[in-house]
Amino acid sequence: MLEVADEQDAGACKRCLENILNIPSGETTMRSKLIKNLQKLGFTENEAKIYAALVCLGQARASEISGAARVPRAKVYGILRGMEKKGYVQILEGDPILFCCTRPEEMIAKIRADFMRSLKETSCGLNALSLDSKMATSYESIELRGFA
Repeated sequence: MLEVADEQDAGACKRCLENILNIPSGETTMRSKLIKNLQKLGFTENEAKIYAALVCLGQARASEISGAARVPRAKVYGILRGMEKKGYVQILEGDPILFCCTRPEEMIAKIRADFMRSLKETSCGLNALSLDSKMATSYESIELRGFA
């Protein structure tokens, strides 16, 4: 399973994984809030679980990620490949294959840049539609006055 350097590291990792694994700590858990926030950023629920698990685990095998994230192992490989394409996960080829996540600050910067680009494109597109609409209305009124 998960290899750690010493008992202190093992305890810290266990506490981190307890938060990820949704062990209740009152009404709202840190994990469920984190998962929901990642979903608001465009992650699926399983992607969010896997990313959170990888932040804690560092490098891990798919079986370790599956256990920590509580995502069926059969789904983990496909999700990890998709996350790699999005730039959120790196696949370290070898025997065994290991996975690690992009640093959270890099992931947030990528999402921010993508969002700002989409926002700008949407704004430009909507403004263009608005201008087209105004021009069409102007042409219609000119044509109508000419035939009246």
